[in-house]
Amino acid sequence: MTTNIKLLYYFIGHLFLLALLYCLLYIFGLIHIIPQENNLVQWDSGWYQSIVEQGYLFNENEQSNTGFFPLFPLIWKFTKLSNIGISILNLILFLIGIFLVFKSVKQLKPIVVLLSLSFPSLFFMYVPYSEAIFFLSASLYLYGNSVSKDSIKIIALLVASLARPTIFFFLPAVIFSEVLANDKMPFKVKKSILYVTAIVIGTLISFYIVGYNSGNFFAYSDSQIQNWSHNFSIPSLPLTTWRGYRILWLDFLGLWVVILSFILSLKYFLKALKNKFVVTEHKNLLLSVSYFSMVFIYILFFHPKEETTGLTSILSLNRYVFCAPFVFYLFYIFYQKTNITAYKWGIISLALSVVLIGFPYKAVAELSYLKTLLFIPLIIGFLGLQFVPKLFKTKLVYFLVYLVNSGVQVYLFQSFLKGNWIG
Repeated sequence: MTTNIKLLYYFIGHLFLLALLYCLLYIFGLIHIIPQENNLVQWDSGWYQSIVEQGYLFNENEQSNTGFFPLFPLIWKFTKLSNIGISILNLILFLIGIFLVFKSVKQLKPIVVLLSLSFPSLFFMYVPYSEAIFFLSASLYLYGNSVSKDSIKIIALLVASLARPTIFFFLPAVIFSEVLANDKMPFKVKKSILYVTAIVIGTLISFYIVGYNSGNFFAYSDSQIQNWSHNFSIPSLPLTTWRGYRILWLDFLGLWVVILSFILSLKYFLKALKNKFVVTEHKNLLLSVSYFSMVFIYILFFHPKEETTGLTSILSLNRYVFCAPFVFYLFYIFYQKTNITAYKWGIISLALSVVLIGFPYKAVAELSYLKTLLFIPLIIGFLGLQFVPKLFKTKLVYFLVYLVNSGVQVYLFQSFLKGNWIG
């Protein structure tokens, strides 16, 4: 059986098991809501739906839909799909994207694929959000790197820049991965300019679409800065998150990933300085850690602060991390080749995460000191659970961990359908 056929079986099996798990939990009364037209549109979905129905409308005095990039609502409007229909399309786009990530990794174990499909935050891939289209475009870039096709990478960057504001994240990450790559300097400079141009063009087109429809070319940036509070500020510690008592653990795991990536980026950069900007790491590895390093900088210096406490918020960080293909690439690379060094970096980043969040988490979790102490074993326990299969190395253990993760994913999806904030 070829790897592609085996992956297809895993995809089909995953969708079947996830649907079966949802139905069983519903039958036994553990969950109470079925996805429908009226409950799939929550939070950002409502903004995208307003763009589809009314176009872009800028309001300088309050939050408006000009704070969102145009590709996803354009696809939704063009296809004329229902809320359920666009959610199914997003799921298909995600599956194509994650297949491209699989193709970008050498010697991938299919059983690890099943485990990764159960990541809790992945329910965002089958709701009316822009995550799926961005996931597909970024995955296409990873695949273009793996087959060394510039045309694929340029298309991927253009699409990504129409779907999300990638210029702050992708542009530095692309330059970092190209400059440190094992190529001659003229090729590094030429390719970097080519890719940066694609990002800039895609971003300008997005600004034009938003600006043309709203009457203000800078409507997106004005909306983000004035109404969504994404302006530069010195971080206030400990970091917090919205509805911290419920999703702190999830955003904490995202923080752990971006800190680990930031440490690895520094390591590769110092290594490159010694070797005259030539390193042996693959471009996709360099791209992934540098992308998340920019996410780390973004949430520290450009994220809003809680009105009541004045603390810097990391809200949505779990979505930034676990709905991006780069986390899958890193998961496959490091999970399959975990060693003492990887654990060392992991412990360092975990410790830094605790420092940034604070100990205990009373300021961000809005609970008593005793209850917030429970967050640490819960977070470490959930993280450690992912590595249990590596100790026993049996498919049954992989499957049991997969079921636990999938149960958490169903729980978060159910919470989203209720209108609760997840990310």
